[in-house]
Amino acid sequence: MKIVLVSDLHIHPFRPCSRDGGRDRLQDGLSALAQSLELARKHAATWLFAGDLKQPKWVWPQEALTGALAQLRKYSDVRKVMIPGNHDGDVSLIGGSGLAPFAECATVVEEIRIVDEILCVPAGHHDRVTDDLWSTKPSFVCGHAFLAGVHLGPEEIRIQGGLMLEAFGLGRAKRVRAGFFGDIHKGQA
Repeated sequence: MKIVLVSDLHIHPFRPCSRDGGRDRLQDGLSALAQSLELARKHAATWLFAGDLKQPKWVWPQEALTGALAQLRKYSDVRKVMIPGNHDGDVSLIGGSGLAPFAECATVVEEIRIVDEILCVPAGHHDRVTDDLWSTKPSFVCGHAFLAGVHLGPEEIRIQGGLMLEAFGLGRAKRVRAGFFGDIHKGQA
């Protein structure tokens, strides 16, 4: 199985640090989305989104939502799996998370479940991983969470707190080929 992972695009037209009223920042986010989808297409890979497509948390700026939907529709031939992050909103709200509009063109996972070989864990759901899920022996785990001990920033500082990998039930897993996590805001090895 081939996977192209992306997370934390936080697509928005915000004005701070913008040269043209936020349009450049919106286009940067949409361009990163398109590039990751193109990479998945080129390699016949599953495109896996590990949370935080939007910014701010509780609303979609209309041009960001419209642009993101257009990109995802453009790549209808690419297998897409999306899990909500903390900025994508609460999945328990009426209408679901901020990723709910993408259900027409992607598999949006708002509750823990296995999709293909991937155990998908939306933000805030790590405590709901059960032994039953691991009994199916997924090959991968994908979550959205701040992980303890992760290096952040150019100085490689460690921030206190965060979740241990064991919070996802990894101690119960017989064999997981890889784990993918959003909310780190930095490349992962």
